[in-house]
Amino acid sequence: MVVTSNVDIRNEYTGNSTIWSVGYSDIEGPIIEGNAEELSPPTVVSKSTILKDFRVAFHSKNDSISYTFKLGNHGVLDSRVSSIEYSNPYCIGSGDNEYEDTQMVCRGITMKLTYENGKEIEVGDILRQGLTEKVKLTITYNGDGMPKNPVTVENLSATVIYVQD
Repeated sequence: MVVTSNVDIRNEYTGNSTIWSVGYSDIEGPIIEGNAEELSPPTVVSKSTILKDFRVAFHSKNDSISYTFKLGNHGVLDSRVSSIEYSNPYCIGSGDNEYEDTQMVCRGITMKLTYENGKEIEVGDILRQGLTEKVKLTITYNGDGMPKNPVTVENLSATVIYVQD
């Protein structure tokens, strides 16, 4: 079994919130493929663009879990994606096969942010003022197999940085 811990997705900006307001809302899901299991649902940190604290378990190869949410630009400036970063997972195993299990699991975890139409979010994408897009975060386990002992995966995050267009 592969268990995730502390999955964060965040958007970063520093500025005047009366003119700049890009944020997440209305989390929906999970959408489960395979034998994935939601252990705890994500939450939006109040007045921020951070989804956090959700945990999932993957029981089979090709398991995935997705959450959809709204990404809105409620400010008076258009915004543009300047960078997207997916963290490297940190895996914690146990037992006599700990090293092999953790290596296989960490190599097998992928994350992807897409729009409702399935197009992946990319650097240069524009979010016009006053518009809201429905987006999806999908976390998938595509390892070469399943670990002999449970592996916990931490440090999963996706950061999308918006700048003034």
